[in-house]
Amino acid sequence: MKKPSNGEAVSKNSNFFCESRGIRVQLLACPACSSFPCEKLDVDQRAQLDASPYLELAVSGLLPRKIKMFVIKYKDGSYKEVEDLDPLQPDLGLLEGIEVVYQVSKEWVPQLVLRPKPKQERKKILSEAETARAQARENSDSKQDELPPMEPELIQVSFL
Repeated sequence: MKKPSNGEAVSKNSNFFCESRGIRVQLLACPACSSFPCEKLDVDQRAQLDASPYLELAVSGLLPRKIKMFVIKYKDGSYKEVEDLDPLQPDLGLLEGIEVVYQVSKEWVPQLVLRPKPKQERKKILSEAETARAQARENSDSKQDELPPMEPELIQVSFL
């Protein structure tokens, strides 16, 4: 998902009732919670957090995941991953020119978490948003000056 610029993703007033904590919280405070990511957030709220320019993805550690896979190293130095290899009855065509077979039983996957960006970067985003709003106001004011004044429309009102 593309990150919107100038802080358009999550407004400061996006409050909701957190069922796990039992209080009203701001959506941007969710990544600081100990139970984040929680199943109470809906898809739209998760998308807002992922798209927020105030947060960034960071690796907090590695999580083990059990797998069963074999890696075959051939004599020419190439490797091939095989998920279903029976060590008692191997495929002879697969084992031609083989040097070593490695059995992999665990892989480590990085655990990604949302963390707030440093304070200086957040202030920079807010100041850029404020200057963009000011420029938009100036542009709209200059366009109104260029347009001829419009005559007010007459509205008919019945008092019956």
